[in-house]
Amino acid sequence: MEKQAGKRCLPRVVLVPCPFQGHINPMLQLGILHSNGFSITVAHTQYNSPDPSNHPNFSFIPLMLAELMRQQEGLACIIDYELMYFSEATAMNLKLPTIVLRTISAAAFLAHIALINLKAEGHIPFPESRSHESVLEFYPLRFKDLPISTFGKLENSLQLVSEVANNRRASAIIYNTIGYLENS
Repeated sequence: MEKQAGKRCLPRVVLVPCPFQGHINPMLQLGILHSNGFSITVAHTQYNSPDPSNHPNFSFIPLMLAELMRQQEGLACIIDYELMYFSEATAMNLKLPTIVLRTISAAAFLAHIALINLKAEGHIPFPESRSHESVLEFYPLRFKDLPISTFGKLENSLQLVSEVANNRRASAIIYNTIGYLENS
């Protein structure tokens, strides 16, 4: 690791949360990396931005210009929320690895994948009479347990799920889960 002016340069991780509290909080929990020797920069929107005074050891920058990123010393990787696609383009431009944070549980992600498969097989939309039937490939889920949005058109929801399911070019994926709850 380089030293500058007698100071050790820590490897820097850039966190790019989606600007909604349910997404910001899990991202900020990755600040535990700070206690493991990383410097943390949070790239955020002006909308619903986190309060820097609650995280005095982190740097905060408004979203997100490649020029600003180039100025960050010792940049190790970017950790972004799965729908913040622009950060992947920035990382590719800077030849940095990206890690995707999925703020849903692993089980919820698999249920979303089930929707795509069931739609392709013609099982979705399903009649009310099938709502209590088990989805064979995803037992113990029943059709009524699937995460079908009641907002907007089903095709739009499935398009979003399909985009989310695409791992892009991430080096790794972090799920917001606990092993003993979702071991299987």
